[in-house]
Amino acid sequence: MKNFLFVCLTLISTAQAQEVECPKFYPWEDTALAEVPYRHNGKGIVAREELSGASAMGSPYNFKPRIEFHGGPESKVKGGTDIEMPLDTRWFVCYYGKGTSIAWWEELKHDRDRVKTCTMKIRNKVGRDPMDIKFVCK
Repeated sequence: MKNFLFVCLTLISTAQAQEVECPKFYPWEDTALAEVPYRHNGKGIVAREELSGASAMGSPYNFKPRIEFHGGPESKVKGGTDIEMPLDTRWFVCYYGKGTSIAWWEELKHDRDRVKTCTMKIRNKVGRDPMDIKFVCK
């Protein structure tokens, strides 16, 4: 009975938490584009790119103008940085290549009434591996 109660309490306490990690590459491989520009007959391709950064958005998906959150206090940790982020962040956006033209938008679905903190965890490259970036709400 004690074990059952412990498992239930553990599940309840983690239900409002969320952790989202950026994919290391996007797209996973070179990807042909279906759209053909007006008056052209060629073929388009989006090359596989490595993770280069991330941001947090408060606006709806791909909405213009975007409401981008820059976060609060930063903490230097071994291998990178932790940045406190607003609890009302709606989207975690991962960027690939040299700029922001390739982006992966991940919707955050944590319980904003129960979550106490949200942190963007950025870990720098080690050797040949791409960086690690996570958005963690507890």
